[in-house]
Amino acid sequence: MELILLENAEGLNFKNSNTVVVDCKDIKPCIGCAGCWVKTPGICVLPDRVQHYAENITKFDTITIISKLCFGGFSYPIKRVIDRCIGYLDTFMVKSGNDMRHGKRYDHSFHLNVIFYGNTSIGEKEDATELVKACCKNYYIDSYNIEFVNSFATAYILLGGEKNDAMYMNHDDIIIPKHIDLKKKEKSIAVINASPRKKKAASEYYSNKLIEICNRLSNNEMKIDKYYWDSTKPLSGYEIMKFTEYESIVFCLGVYIDTLPSHVIQNLQRIDEYLYQYLKNHTYGPLADNIRNTRIYVLSNNGLAHGNQSIHTIQCFKNFSLKNKFNWVNGMGIGGGPIYANPKTDYLLNSDSKEVYDAFTKFCDSIVNYDQNERYSPIFTNCHIPIDDYINSINTLWKKALTRNLIDK
Repeated sequence: MELILLENAEGLNFKNSNTVVVDCKDIKPCIGCAGCWVKTPGICVLPDRVQHYAENITKFDTITIISKLCFGGFSYPIKRVIDRCIGYLDTFMVKSGNDMRHGKRYDHSFHLNVIFYGNTSIGEKEDATELVKACCKNYYIDSYNIEFVNSFATAYILLGGEKNDAMYMNHDDIIIPKHIDLKKKEKSIAVINASPRKKKAASEYYSNKLIEICNRLSNNEMKIDKYYWDSTKPLSGYEIMKFTEYESIVFCLGVYIDTLPSHVIQNLQRIDEYLYQYLKNHTYGPLADNIRNTRIYVLSNNGLAHGNQSIHTIQCFKNFSLKNKFNWVNGMGIGGGPIYANPKTDYLLNSDSKEVYDAFTKFCDSIVNYDQNERYSPIFTNCHIPIDDYINSINTLWKKALTRNLIDK
């Protein structure tokens, strides 16, 4: 049996009777609650049509994904389903080489086909290839194939589609204004906690720590505003334009299945479409200058041991920035993210964590004291605890959560 994931399956038909098609349109995003690991193992807690998809994967020997290539990764409808299926993996962590990953919940494997469509750069295709490889590693997939085509119609025909009754289109509800007067705020930073868990996320700690260090480095001379990206409410046109008023924008988020959470991809796609539509109908002026003069940073944490597990998240933001003419500066990936994110105890000031704190300070310095002549490189830090001890501590937390929920595992 083959499972096919489509962004929008309306009006599409496939000849093969052994094919099951999933329409990824209008699916709720993952909220990052870990309920599919500690409350209803293998089943998403959100009661909708994809609630049981993680366990249903075991029915298929082939899974095919057709996705628009977005900034070197999946489009947001596809990523929503991928995120919601994380319960396919087991709750507990296991050692994998010199790092770690979730174990297997089921004695099952499948072949993966990924078809990306759209006219994009070679760099984005390379990034997408590496992302798929990373997903395959974490999902215990040994057999996979990746293709790049120019259009959705081509991808559809490759899979044996009979007739395209309704061509796939992106329908956007963003209203494009006739004219906007914008003025860049001097020494201004917008810090965005982009985690779907908002104040409950590790990103809340890291965004607050970033603000604290930036204020210290600048002697409180920077104007720093903090925002949250709601996973259930996409950005409006007004919100998109407001961000271009800042000199720097710093995105703070955790890794969701090797890359961005789906609602972040959705917002980046909306920004991309908005700016394209606006600049298509206006002469280049203050807005274009504001875009080019907006510096983009990303601070990504992950629950694995090594910070370079955030590389795909950083690359997606870099591709997004370059495509939209923003000034991409730098990204930082923090391994062992949950360890330091304790609002009651500042573990970053622990002597064992000095290397992480120093790297954090270096990243903040690139924001406060940006030098246009310097070429910045991504900063990665690793968990300072030995990996076997880290796995044991994480699994202890998982065990406690399962016990609280009366789950014997």
